[in-house]
Amino acid sequence: MSADLTTAAAPAAPTPSRWGPFSHLAFTVIWTASLVSNVGTAMFDTASGWLITSLDANPITVSLVQVAVSLTLFLFTLPSGPLADVTDSRRLLISVEVAILAVSVVFAGLVSLNLATPSLLNAVNRTTAASLGHSRKARGFLPGIDIEPRKRGKDA
Repeated sequence: MSADLTTAAAPAAPTPSRWGPFSHLAFTVIWTASLVSNVGTAMFDTASGWLITSLDANPITVSLVQVAVSLTLFLFTLPSGPLADVTDSRRLLISVEVAILAVSVVFAGLVSLNLATPSLLNAVNRTTAASLGHSRKARGFLPGIDIEPRKRGKDA
């Protein structure tokens, strides 16, 4: 009879929360930074299309903007894998993101001063697309970050 009371009084195991990964600071920071970066990239892509149609409505020129992004990503994504393997992925990722920020700020200033041209827009698209291509593989190391501390000693 006493065995029945002790097992009934034992607390049930807590059910895992769907928000569990966000309790880890590393995951939350990486997830938030990725979300902000992806929203910024989508905004830049949309603004590039709008800007080129206001600068030159020629369909060939408009399509060259998309070709500049797609072709550059295609050409630079393959070498970005070996580059990320021979360099420090963390430093590569940080330097690429800083470069993208610098190019974006300079281009935003030029657009604000009405100095943007179709050729400048294509050059900026190629530059940021190349940077994104290099950072694609570097971002692959992020899922490998240990969120849980490693077990040491006999339990390992």
